[in-house]
Amino acid sequence: MRRLKIVFGAEVVLLLTINALFVIYFIAKGIEVDGDMTLLFQEKALGTLLPTIQLYLSSAACLLTYWRRSLRLGQNVFPIVGKKTLWIWSAAGFAYLGLDDWNKLHEKIDFKLHDWMEALTGLNWSKSNPYTDRLDDLIVGVMIAVAILILWRYRQEFLALPITAILFIFALLLTFPMVVIDLVTNRNDILPFLLGQKIASLIKDPLYVIEESLKIFATALFLLGSTAGFVFPGRKNSKSLS
Repeated sequence: MRRLKIVFGAEVVLLLTINALFVIYFIAKGIEVDGDMTLLFQEKALGTLLPTIQLYLSSAACLLTYWRRSLRLGQNVFPIVGKKTLWIWSAAGFAYLGLDDWNKLHEKIDFKLHDWMEALTGLNWSKSNPYTDRLDDLIVGVMIAVAILILWRYRQEFLALPITAILFIFALLLTFPMVVIDLVTNRNDILPFLLGQKIASLIKDPLYVIEESLKIFATALFLLGSTAGFVFPGRKNSKSLS
């Protein structure tokens, strides 16, 4: 087991290093091609493809962890019940996040909600309406809240896999500043209000690159954590909360 942990530790360092090299390449190539450091982080560019792939792989790894935990707990894979359900929820969540990151689903849901509200009320609920312009931020907030509730609901199962728990916690620590940066930069309101329009314009692109870089590293840590759940079977004696 000690040797396995050393090998896995080396894999953690390797994957994070590869991700760091990709981030450096994306920034340098964007500046070289168009003088724009954000170029390769735009929608459906390479900087979006990388975290999307890592999220889909995280989803697949969670399914493997579910299978491994079923064996570890001496349970059948079906029916999907009990504490091991955490890994099915996680697999579904990562798959959705991958789909959302590539296709901007939360923004499309936002537009649809505006259309429905306008059709139902006859009022102007256009996307530029200042009172509803941040519905997509609310959608992201709801998704984060649901994820936290699921982790809390199955916390004993989560903590039964300490390496996975540590990596997921580090990923979440990167996710929170990423969400905050997105919140203050995705509209031309909060950042100019806090810092003034001139400074906001100067730092918007660097902040966007930081946000996308945090996403890349967070998804890498989620992938490593999901994989660790399969590689290291964890404890049997986590208490069921179901």
